[in-house]
Amino acid sequence: MVTPPPNERRARIGHPVRFLASAGPWHSFAYVITGAGIGSLLLLAPAAAMLGEYSQSPATATAVLAILILFLVARPLASIERTRLTLTTRNRSVNYARKDEKKVSYCEYVRRGRAFRELAYAVVFTSLFTFLNLGLLGVTFFCIALTILPAVVVFVAPDTVMLGSIGTVDHVGDSLPFAAAGVVGAITCIYLASLSAAGQAAFATFVLLPKSTPQNKVQELTLSRARLVSTFDAERQKIERDLHDGAQQRLLAVSLTLKLAGLELQEHQSASARLVGKAQREAQQALTELRELVRGIHPRVLTERGVEAAIEDLATRCPVPVEVDVLLSTPLTPSVERAVYYLVSEALTNVVKHGSATLTQVSAAMYGERLHVTVSDDGVGGADSAKGSGLNGLADRIAVLDGRLTLTSPPGGPTILTAEIPVGQAAERD
Repeated sequence: MVTPPPNERRARIGHPVRFLASAGPWHSFAYVITGAGIGSLLLLAPAAAMLGEYSQSPATATAVLAILILFLVARPLASIERTRLTLTTRNRSVNYARKDEKKVSYCEYVRRGRAFRELAYAVVFTSLFTFLNLGLLGVTFFCIALTILPAVVVFVAPDTVMLGSIGTVDHVGDSLPFAAAGVVGAITCIYLASLSAAGQAAFATFVLLPKSTPQNKVQELTLSRARLVSTFDAERQKIERDLHDGAQQRLLAVSLTLKLAGLELQEHQSASARLVGKAQREAQQALTELRELVRGIHPRVLTERGVEAAIEDLATRCPVPVEVDVLLSTPLTPSVERAVYYLVSEALTNVVKHGSATLTQVSAAMYGERLHVTVSDDGVGGADSAKGSGLNGLADRIAVLDGRLTLTSPPGGPTILTAEIPVGQAAERD
């Protein structure tokens, strides 16, 4: 059941004036106006079919033709209606349904029964909601016309305004009761439009959106976790840029200034020269550490040259010899590239700290639509992710991409860390 957001619902029920000043009426009228426009276009199909009745076509054939036309437009109409629901509801099932409809084939679409539900919605929408929306808009425009009637009398028709069976208006005083009635009617139409939009949206939600199931909840959690990871990565990149363009550049300037000062004082061999030299070395060390920190937060080489160059860079800086074999026939999305980079980086760090290895091998290759990344070493083995080696966080990152991380590390070695990532699904999420 679609209900307005709590604040809007309270404003509508307990604070009518506040509701009139909120965005609720605008959303409701946007829903009604778009519904009237779409419905008017759809009415052309039954109207064209009805013309056949006057050209001596059987009534049964005319009805069948009208239903066939509605059946053909039912699916695109349902897609449009799911988009229009965002005007009146914050139901997350709308996003799931809009994304799911792109993946479902037409045969699956019919097998699930969605075709008949959407056909039923098209019939109700065309035969009922369209006329309701058109009628509501007509009454609203009439009330607005009555509201501006005094201005029409003053500026447009100062003599006499004919209102048909309602009467005539000869001067401004005669128009004021009509204007007051127009204001009351317009305010009433605002509430009627809000109720009508909520009712139509509730019906559309019941017919067109999937019911709440454990699968939907799992999908919601998966998408939520993916959004958190993307936000976290964006923050990492921002921090990396700030450090690289701010603190790192200033620290470099301080180091160069101290070096120049040391050169000036070098010939004196004084205590000041030694202190300046020490300060310069410490500044240089701090700059080196800051560069390592920036590279760990978000490596610039990954953004500028891709994951293959980033892995080569990691192998070059690793104290243990590393053999790299990366064969990627398909471009990877940024989220997959980041996951692969941090996987290799963490694995090489663990090799240096705990593995006592003499050789490490890193390989990455595509097998169908799955990326396989393997990091192995000839160390002592016995690695355990439960002991806080940093692999749990990597496993979570891989899981967000619907991937799997496995670790094989018997005592005595070798240690093999393997990640499998479905590249196609990750690309859809990005």
